[in-house]
Amino acid sequence: MDLGSNPWEWATDSRYPVFCLTFTRGSTPDAVLGAYGVAPGQAAIRTQAESGALLPRGGGGTLLRVGTLAENWVYCYEDLEPEGLKPTVMARLSQGTETVRVFKGADGLRTLDHYRDGRRTESVELSTTPVVRGEGPHTLASALRQALGAIPATASSSGSAPSVLLLGLDVAGRYVGGVLDAQTLRGPLLTAFLPDADRAPLRPVRSPPTGSPSQTTAAADAAAAKPGRPLGVLPPAPRSPGSHPS
Repeated sequence: MDLGSNPWEWATDSRYPVFCLTFTRGSTPDAVLGAYGVAPGQAAIRTQAESGALLPRGGGGTLLRVGTLAENWVYCYEDLEPEGLKPTVMARLSQGTETVRVFKGADGLRTLDHYRDGRRTESVELSTTPVVRGEGPHTLASALRQALGAIPATASSSGSAPSVLLLGLDVAGRYVGGVLDAQTLRGPLLTAFLPDADRAPLRPVRSPPTGSPSQTTAAADAAAAKPGRPLGVLPPAPRSPGSHPS
């Protein structure tokens, strides 16, 4: 499929300093929003300009914009504080299927990730010498290496080589069979705002087993922190019968 010369050019625009873009196979827009934590009925069709009215004045939260791509892929775009970076969200999205994610960070980090049935199979740091992690198969990483290898040496030396971020997006686009262009991104899409109160924790919270050392330590710390006693100082041990004060 011909994806054009630079169909992802918007991704390098300074107006998009941060974004997270996921593609999930065989899902629906409502199901994808649900995996991000959006309650049913909370989304509506809005343009990019209209979506700004959903943002609170104090900041926080994330704006999710969802649509369909190719025959059976659903994408979700966000550019505030991405929810799609969280492993729990990616596990829900890819459960029973697969999800591809492209992330662009304000600190210069760019990654291409692939999840299958709740597990990350590959994570590629988008650079001229890609760093690849994950149990495999490394399908996207292999395609990225081929794209990098096809760049003429003259282009690399003259600085006219394409952005590795654009190459990563092109690899993702060819894998799912389509592109998300600037016109679509600005147009009407199913949109929902996810407030901080409804967001998933960055890491899963696991309760320790009853009676475990961590619970015992926590109970001791709580007892030591009662009013009238310095924090972290336990009460003196009781004297045994017949003992005398020293």
